[in-house]
Amino acid sequence: MATKKAPKVINTEGRVELYIEPTDANDDPNELISVNGKNYVIPKGEYVWVPPEVMAEYKRSRKAKKRFNQLVVERTAKA
Repeated sequence: MATKKAPKVINTEGRVELYIEPTDANDDPNELISVNGKNYVIPKGEYVWVPPEVMAEYKRSRKAKKRFNQLVVERTAKA
């Protein structure tokens, strides 16, 4: 799940624009992101305005998922 490379846009309310690339037809059409006990349901394939903390959590989770997948590939190659 990669985001499109777009310039970081901040509106007057201090929110940033987030776009989550849709994956395949059988996948969930939304992405759930929780920050400080508040849940944000972000539709995939649409631009939405979110607080900067939500964008930061989305980027952190993508980085962690990428690292996890790398570890799985490395460890299964050794087995």
